[in-house]
Parts: sequence; C-alpha cells; structure tokens
Amino acid sequence: MGAVRRHLARPELSDGARKDLSDALHDLLRRAGRPSTRDIAAALKGILNPPPSHTRVHDLFTHRRLPDWELTMCVVQVLACRARGLDESAECDRFDRLWSLADEELVLDPLAGESDRPPTGQESTQPTSPAYTVPWTAPIVRAPSQHRPVMPDPSRCRSILFGVGAYAHLEPLPSVPAGLRDLAAALAYPSGAFAADHSRVVVDPPNATEVLDLVQEASDEAEDTLLLYFSGHGLIERCAS
Repeated sequence: MGAVRRHLARPELSDGARKDLSDALHDLLRRAGRPSTRDIAAALKGILNPPPSHTRVHDLFTHRRLPDWELTMCVVQVLACRARGLDESAECDRFDRLWSLADEELVLDPLAGESDRPPTGQESTQPTSPAYTVPWTAPIVRAPSQHRPVMPDPSRCRSILFGVGAYAHLEPLPSVPAGLRDLAAALAYPSGAFAADHSRVVVDPPNATEVLDLVQEASDEAEDTLLLYFSGHGLIERCAS
C-alpha cells in the first residue's frame, strides 16, 4: 500500500486577510497533489539562498504568523507548476495580492505582536516530521527578489485626460492645458500606472463626440484600470420648467 497522505493542520485564525491567505495556500497544496514539506523544500534548492528547511516550509502552512513573502511566492510557484490547469504567473499575482492584504491587515491591527509577524531569524530548530511523502520532480522556477506593492499593469491600463480652457461665454481657464500635461506626466510609467502610448491628453476638443469616441476605445481596451479625468468649468444644465 502507498503512503497515507495526511493533511497539514491549518492555523487557527480569525476571519480576515491572513485567514484568506492561509486557506488559499492549503487549497493550492491540495490541487498540487499534497507533496510533502520535504519534497517542496527539495524543489526550492538552488532557488533560495540559503535553501529553506522542510521545517520552514511546514511552518508556512501551519503557523499562525504571516509567512515570509519570498518563501511564500517561491512555494506558490512550485505548487502552481505541479497543479493541473493553473497558470503560474496568474497564481503568483493572486498570492502577491493576498499577501499584501494580509500584511496591511497586520500593520493596522493594534493587537498584533511579534508572534504574528513574518519570522526574522534563520532556520527554526524545532524538529518536525513530514506530513506525507509523494514522488516529486523539481520544476525550474524563478524566485522573486523582493516584495512588490500591488500595482496596476501599465500594459492593460488606459487613461483619458481631457479639459476645456477656452470658452465662448465663460471665463477662460488658462491653467487647464498645463495642468492636464503635468497630471499625465505624474501618472506616467514607471512612477505611475499608465504607459505613454496608452494615455491621451485632449485639450479643447471641438465636440463631445470626439471625447466619447476616445472614451469608448479606451474602455474597450482597458483590462485593468480605466481613468477618466476632466478639467474645466463645472456647470449643471437645468431644464426650464
């Protein structure tokens, strides 16, 4: 008979971002066939320096503290390669967001202590037996270098910044053109989320149709963030009673 695959015990966590991250890790482990923590640690050799022990991998799934970001992302990559029907890059993005939300939750929690935060020391010395043993082939994966804040993808974002500075019957607003250009520069990649070729600045459009056409085009193309910004006089047209 084959080895019995036992479940790793889930940590006791209150509802929130840290519990969501823990549940997602256990679900990914299940979809990957529940390899042992020793097998996962072996797959990480040559990726993380120093390589993690199976104890650290075990703690990632069972300890109530927020796990180390780098170790979490590498384990996610290993498991995503093993699971069927999962896209490695999409899973990494998903867990990056989950980890960031859990980290933010921890920062804002006045009752959080050191036992809740990611470990800062070296390998744990507490012995831990592997929960199960299954065959494992180590995939070739890349290790993220550092934690990144969750930001929109510039290639999938669109922005339309438009405004009116010259009016026939209202006071002109000469600051509108410069303001639109300055805002576009502030939002431009890499400091912002909008690539130059995906951001349009429109000053004094001849008619509303031109703006609406650009908005429709940007709306069709945007797969992440769509930003619409208007600068000019704000008037509410009232119908005669």
